[in-house]
Amino acid sequence: MVALIWDRTPLPTLMAVWHSSNDPYRPLRDQIHLLITAMRAQSVVVILALKYLHRLRAAPGKGFCPTDAFAEGQAQCHSTPPNLLAFFTTLLLAHKFYDEQQYTNSAWASVGGFPVRVANKLETAALDALGWKLGVGEAEYGGWLKTLEIIVSAGAGGGGVGGRVVRGVPGAGIAVRKRQAGDEVVDIPPASGVSKKQRL
Repeated sequence: MVALIWDRTPLPTLMAVWHSSNDPYRPLRDQIHLLITAMRAQSVVVILALKYLHRLRAAPGKGFCPTDAFAEGQAQCHSTPPNLLAFFTTLLLAHKFYDEQQYTNSAWASVGGFPVRVANKLETAALDALGWKLGVGEAEYGGWLKTLEIIVSAGAGGGGVGGRVVRGVPGAGIAVRKRQAGDEVVDIPPASGVSKKQRL
């Protein structure tokens, strides 16, 4: 999902290499799994993190550039890819927003393998890009969850998903199939937020 949302890698490309021995996304998936496991993120936190990732990717203007958190010239030396930094940041935000038992930024930085100042900068830059709006209303959350389920089903089945066509994530509609008469069209909800904090 991170490569689909952040990198805008088409779903057919991702699915073509998923089980191959030369899958370039395997390290990313492994690192994301380790991050989610180490921080004991609940599924709702991961879903929120993916929603925030989608919002950040759609942010107007300069938006969010995760490598900006490193000192000048240091970003090229750091081994963490930008898509993982972006997901790391949105998982941190989602965890803090949803879970009462929060980890400190020092703990997050330790898991991420970089100084706490980098975690602080990533968090602040993402919050600025999101306009400090982390709330996700019930309808928006439900729509996002439905979209994720459809994309997962499309990837697993490799074809049409119950007459549905996914729009909103570049390349996703291609993976499902061309739209036909009578299809239900599922749009990814716009990257917008609710300014008031709401519990899901």
